[in-house]
Amino acid sequence: TLSASGGSVTGAANVTAGSLNATAQNEINLNTDIDSLQANSSAGNISILEIDALTVNGTGVSAAGNVDLDTGGNLTLTAGVSASGSSDVIIDVSNAGSALITSAGANITSGNGDITITADVLAIAGNIRSNGALLLQPLTATSTIGLGGGAGTFELGDTELALLDNGFTAITIGRNDSSGTMNVDSSAFADPVILRTPNGTLDVTGTLSATDGASVNLDANTTINLSADITTEGDTITFNDNVVIDEAVGLNTTLNGNAGGAAVAFLGTLEATADT
Repeated sequence: TLSASGGSVTGAANVTAGSLNATAQNEINLNTDIDSLQANSSAGNISILEIDALTVNGTGVSAAGNVDLDTGGNLTLTAGVSASGSSDVIIDVSNAGSALITSAGANITSGNGDITITADVLAIAGNIRSNGALLLQPLTATSTIGLGGGAGTFELGDTELALLDNGFTAITIGRNDSSGTMNVDSSAFADPVILRTPNGTLDVTGTLSATDGASVNLDANTTINLSADITTEGDTITFNDNVVIDEAVGLNTTLNGNAGGAAVAFLGTLEATADT
């Protein structure tokens, strides 16, 4: 146990232990080689750089300031991670092939701050919640991404997508340099969503729906292959690259009584195959 009732807990050398319980009024900033962690800062930031895998358990990790967890192996949450107010949560599982694994009730939350999660594999059962922005991205630019049952190494199924609580200013999935294929099967979002693989191909094979006034923005390198419907409740649908329509599809922005609808923007070329 490390405790500083009126100060900070910091150190450049590795803290080595089986488990660590760190409490401070101000900053907690540690390099660690531990198995499990619980930490609380009542007025500062928490930054943990773990050399290997890590489990957050007990009372979890909570801070009045930002929370930054960086692990060299799997990060397993059996308790929550939270930042207060406009403070951010950054989770970086920085070993190729490693996963973020969360249990039911082990939620990742901020009040109004941004949440950024980077890992090559996601296996989440806890909710993710904030009134700020959410970024979910694979560690490796070449990783494939699968949504709603679509195939991908970095994968969020329907059950996991439902754990992204309504309230984000925007949900972005994919890196700003992603080059792997993104496969989007039937997927539903309640906040504005940006699906991006700027150096890859994006395939929509199941209905992509946005509710509660959320917009849809799709971004790929040269081609977005569209073979299923996209719907919104009165907000925009934007295709940032060339679109190939493989089947008869509907682009509907008038759902739930929004008769006026909204714009559908094609910022590249539009091609229909012979079967359309």
